[in-house]
Amino acid sequence: MTRAAPVPTSTDPAGFARYLRVAASLGRRRTGTGMRYEIVVAILWFGPAIVIGTWNDLNTSVSSNPPLDWPAAGLLLIAGAALIGLACITIGPVTASREWRAWVLSTPLDRGVLLRRRAVGLVALLVVPGVILGAVLADAAGVRHGPALAAVLLGIAAAISAGGVAMWQQRIRHAAAPRGRGWLWCVVVMAAAAIVVNLRHADPLTAGTLWTAAGTGVVIMLGLTSLGLSGVGLIPLASLAAGSGSVSSLALAVQDQSLAPLAAVLAIRPGHRPSGAVSRSLTGTGRRVVLAMDRRRLLRDRPALVRWFATALLPYGSWALLSGVGWGPAALVVVTFVSAVTAISALCGTVRQFASTPSLADRYGLDRAEARSAAMVIPQIGAVVWGVLTAPILLLHTPQFMAVLVPVTAFAAVAFRARQAPFQPGFVVGQQYSRDAARLFARGPALLIGGAVVLALIAAGLRQRNL
Repeated sequence: MTRAAPVPTSTDPAGFARYLRVAASLGRRRTGTGMRYEIVVAILWFGPAIVIGTWNDLNTSVSSNPPLDWPAAGLLLIAGAALIGLACITIGPVTASREWRAWVLSTPLDRGVLLRRRAVGLVALLVVPGVILGAVLADAAGVRHGPALAAVLLGIAAAISAGGVAMWQQRIRHAAAPRGRGWLWCVVVMAAAAIVVNLRHADPLTAGTLWTAAGTGVVIMLGLTSLGLSGVGLIPLASLAAGSGSVSSLALAVQDQSLAPLAAVLAIRPGHRPSGAVSRSLTGTGRRVVLAMDRRRLLRDRPALVRWFATALLPYGSWALLSGVGWGPAALVVVTFVSAVTAISALCGTVRQFASTPSLADRYGLDRAEARSAAMVIPQIGAVVWGVLTAPILLLHTPQFMAVLVPVTAFAAVAFRARQAPFQPGFVVGQQYSRDAARLFARGPALLIGGAVVLALIAAGLRQRNL
């Protein structure tokens, strides 16, 4: 027997929030949408093994010289916290559905009572990336045993502090204002500074210094978290809705394996200066006009070219931080593969349009398969050039075969994803699990994760055989 939701009263404003939570829970049970259930099961299933494995690694002695000194690790901690803050500011961080904005948050009730639970849930969720950030930096900096717990605690404090600052920014930011550029610049500057600082040797920190830094970080975390939670009720309705488009762009970027959908999130507001691009008409039909159109679009899309060149520098910058660690070559292969996917995907805008709109090929007098093939010429050239630019770092520090296998695998994954037709949802109400979750994972993230894992295993195997 299903119990009914408690009826709220005007004398208890918090009872209305409880009524909404119980009603939402009953709705999920009736429709079978168990997203929270799936998340809890995933955490309980995979969480203990990850935690035990991480602690066993941090509880052993350092086998070789750590790749990071403590100044570089501190700068990367700030960069990681800024990256977490960028993710928070992109999705909101506090969001509300369209129904809540129209029917609940527009009422005279205290908005803070209704949103504080969501904000606290966000703070609790930030513990996971904080643990990962602290554990990875502790491992890379050679911090082991008891001091490793201080490093993990410092990572948690940095992640939650970034979330508190992001909530405070959401309260004072206009909905139409650009989001995340300050966080992005902080990530770039801190990562570049870490690479430079890591070239010099620094004496390791003592355990007492690490625990003092962790205690200071916790105090700062409590202050920034209180600052963020105290103003949740002052977040404008438009700011609560601004993150919905960013979440959709983030999901589309993961599915398409491209940074292009995220370009609009971090882009500067358009000005009134006229465009300097020269207007030229396209003549003819067939493959030549498709190639001319795609080439002209690429030359006018300067942000895409900047992202393409920036991704070519990522393997070189990552090796400056990974040199000397045993799993560095495998990590370099993974970073290069992800960078290659991002770079090549930025050139596939035209082929995605032909795949999403099959009738578009008829306007050029081409067969639909032939139109997609013509639109893939520039991505093919971009993949070859990108592979040449990143070949030196792979030839020097990984098995030589990886210099060819990585760009070829990345191009195959991008070409397969870019040629696919638009996704057709197939969710059926009443099922415990959604069919769309597995299908969406297979279309995009599975290719990226599977390719990275396979390439890392191949690189590790070839390295053991001295090939």
